[in-house]
Amino acid sequence: MHKVLLTFFIAVLLVLFGCFKLNEGGESECFPYLRINFMSTSDIDSVQFYLNGEQVCIEQAVLDRYKCLNCEKGMLLYDVICRTSAADSFFSTLAVDENCILSDDFPIWKTYECFIDEKEKNDIDSSQLNIQVYSKKGMTSIESNNSIRTGFHYNVISEQDTVHWYSYTKVSMRAYFDYYGPSESWKRIECFDGYCVASKPMARKEFCYDK
Repeated sequence: MHKVLLTFFIAVLLVLFGCFKLNEGGESECFPYLRINFMSTSDIDSVQFYLNGEQVCIEQAVLDRYKCLNCEKGMLLYDVICRTSAADSFFSTLAVDENCILSDDFPIWKTYECFIDEKEKNDIDSSQLNIQVYSKKGMTSIESNNSIRTGFHYNVISEQDTVHWYSYTKVSMRAYFDYYGPSESWKRIECFDGYCVASKPMARKEFCYDK
């Protein structure tokens, strides 16, 4: 049986080890960072993240083997989460959804995740978050009323999708629950412009680079 997001996490680790090379025994510099995750079951074409009016997180990584060549302002990862078998729980299909099985209880989720640290952008903490969502209906601008902080993972989700998302259990989203824990572990902060935000402290609050 497929595990939820297994392929996604492998891809994340590969890119992170290329973009943010962790120190192993030598001198290092460490910088506070945060993660912002946008999720929707709507037909979304693309998502752009802004902190204090400046766009962060690239829309397409340029890779040289496992090294990211344009990750200075953060990294954007796109993923599709759905069921690929009626007998399975949710499974990450990365950037394709042709194998997804759609139903009322198990819709197709599109996710965009932004990773950004303070190595190049040193004013992340207490930033104002704006997300621009593009679809066939046009562009929707989502402006948070609360500032965001480094050391936290933020989950932004359509308000109409929250009932579905928070109803999932460990059985329906196994690997997600193993990695993030149950929905109760996320603190719901606010809802605005038809979207809701929840946050969770990260175990690793800094990214370290070899000097």
